Amino acid sequence: MVSQPTHERTTTDKVVSYLSAFGNFVVATLTSLQRYKKYAELAERHRIAAVEYSKFYRDIKLELVLDPCERKIAIEYSKSMKSAYDKVLSNAPDIPNFVSDMIENMKKNPNSLMFIHTNASIPFCL
Repeated sequence: MVSQPTHERTTTDKVVSYLSAFGNFVVATLTSLQRYKKYAELAERHRIAAVEYSKFYRDIKLELVLDPCERKIAIEYSKSMKSAYDKVLSNAPDIPNFVSDMIENMKKNPNSLMFIHTNASIPFCL
């Protein structure tokens, strides 16, 4: 006698199938949201802005390290730095409101560890 294959699915198979379908739905939803909100492009714009601000900061820092007689003429240098800053500022993406609120809260509480860390890494920000 040949036994007939059973087509009954066990409860475990059904649960795995439903979880797999739900997982696919969640992944598709998150992918669509990411494409709509363009998170990758925004992150890249923030990265580029951070690099540009670092260059700007480094340029000023290196100029201040020089002996005063070796520095560029102050008024010309200030004008060039102002135009460089305006360029960096115009190309940078907007800072979200919650970030600016967080910075304002850090300024109110100078004992905060976040304030100390930020102030140490970017001394001209405050």
